[in-house]
Amino acid sequence: MARFSKNSLYLALLLVAAACLRLYHIRFGEPFLYHPDEIKLVAQAGRLLSSHFTDVSAYFAIGVYPPFFTYLLTLPIGLYIVWNFLTGRFATTADVTQFYNLSPFPFFLISRLLVAFMGVLSVWLLYRLVKRLYSERVAWIASVLLAFNFLHIQQSHYATVDLPASLFALLAVSSAVSLLEKPRPLHYVTSALFAAMALATKFSLFFAVAPALYAHLCHAKDSGWSWKNIFNRRLFLLAATLVIAFLLFCPLFVLDFSQTRQGLQGTGQFEKEGKLGSGGSLLSYWTGDQSEGFGVFYPNDFLDTLGPVLMAITLIGLFLMVRRHRRADLLLLSFTLLTYFMFEYVAYKAIRHLLPIVPFLMVAAALALESMAVRLSRQAERRNAVLLGMVLALAVAQAGRSCRYFNGLAKPDPRTISRTWILQNIPAHSRIMTESFPPALPNCRDARPDSSRCYHLSSLKLTSRRLNLTPEFISALRDSGAQYYLADGFSRVFFDWKHSYKKYPQVVQERKQFFAWLEANAKRLRTFTPANPRLQPEIVVYQLPVFDGGAD
Repeated sequence: MARFSKNSLYLALLLVAAACLRLYHIRFGEPFLYHPDEIKLVAQAGRLLSSHFTDVSAYFAIGVYPPFFTYLLTLPIGLYIVWNFLTGRFATTADVTQFYNLSPFPFFLISRLLVAFMGVLSVWLLYRLVKRLYSERVAWIASVLLAFNFLHIQQSHYATVDLPASLFALLAVSSAVSLLEKPRPLHYVTSALFAAMALATKFSLFFAVAPALYAHLCHAKDSGWSWKNIFNRRLFLLAATLVIAFLLFCPLFVLDFSQTRQGLQGTGQFEKEGKLGSGGSLLSYWTGDQSEGFGVFYPNDFLDTLGPVLMAITLIGLFLMVRRHRRADLLLLSFTLLTYFMFEYVAYKAIRHLLPIVPFLMVAAALALESMAVRLSRQAERRNAVLLGMVLALAVAQAGRSCRYFNGLAKPDPRTISRTWILQNIPAHSRIMTESFPPALPNCRDARPDSSRCYHLSSLKLTSRRLNLTPEFISALRDSGAQYYLADGFSRVFFDWKHSYKKYPQVVQERKQFFAWLEANAKRLRTFTPANPRLQPEIVVYQLPVFDGGAD
């Protein structure tokens, strides 16, 4: 009992530390929203709530996007709305809409808190899973490494699908472990349910069911290889539950099969081609030979997120798991390696896509650390001291990386500072052309009560792969009647990446030519420089020349 209480206390302390790191500067950007994916997901949850889930068009408002996470977001957002009705802050649904238009940040903060909770829950689940598969020591090491893991902490701050999808994949693997231990129908059902949740949250996680299939094949082998033992009722139960649950969690196929199919085809084509500059070489997730990302998407590879030491230890652990190929190892590898190689194949390289395999990479690192400690010392006390020292050193390094990152992200953003300057110095109703990541300026097209000072805004799509010639951009400025131009550093960084030059040299050349034209012909009014250009963009305010009848 004393040992149980002691372990429980240590685990509680670990979860508190994990929570503190995931809540640290979680209000970054307030009151503005500087993660583009958050904006569409929280807005989608609002659409579903306002339509009471009955409007088919609301399900496709952001295209064919896996909807399960937005369903989850409606729960805390709905409770927040109900609470405000009960306390008298809201009297009608129009009050809710007006409040969201004026100050949407509370809705996003609630959504971020939900994801942060999921991140902490993942640490607890990994501890329980690894303890069953390996040992209590390995469970402690793996859960500590995950609790302090930079990438996991980073994504736990964002109201996006990557962390929730990772949690559901972890739950699917945990159920597969139960299935490996005993092939009960309940374990087949739960494995399929959680795999369906993962798939309905992120369409690329179809390998979340692989561990359950592996566990099923293990039992078929134990019973004697035969088609009857493989294709039995329990496999049918797994498949049927997976399909039915997926259609419930993601009803897009039922609501409009044709539109969903076309949307998935477009997504597949996008994954093959990637965004401008998003490519990478073979094993670029490990070597860093791909775009480094920017802002909330930085850094963008394991070399930067894990650090060279932890990355090397993780690779050693993966090698050990493959080499000894025990059932526990193969069950984890069935999801980890299949998912990794799938994303290695696609052109769009984003480290957040690999977040679901991070818990299992930490298991590999834990196994490697344990093996290294045994080799370094045969004496138990010394071995434990060495192991504790290595784990603490890695954890402190990752925690420090996380704190420095969010310290930088929480600094006053040039977009926020430039917004204040623009409102004070640029006349209302001026026509302003922006790039892809501008300040949040009031748009005269928005019927908002706070728009006493607004601007006519339009945007140039500079970061597309399309080859637009410089005269086309100049014509767009002239035709829009733009008087001012806002350049941002995040839009410009696309054209400094190696793989932008490599795959789209003409596009890069034309964009650079347009930037040079802008600098030569427009008047630079003010430059707002960030403390760290990787985390926040430089904003430059230009006053455009008065155009004559033709483009220069």
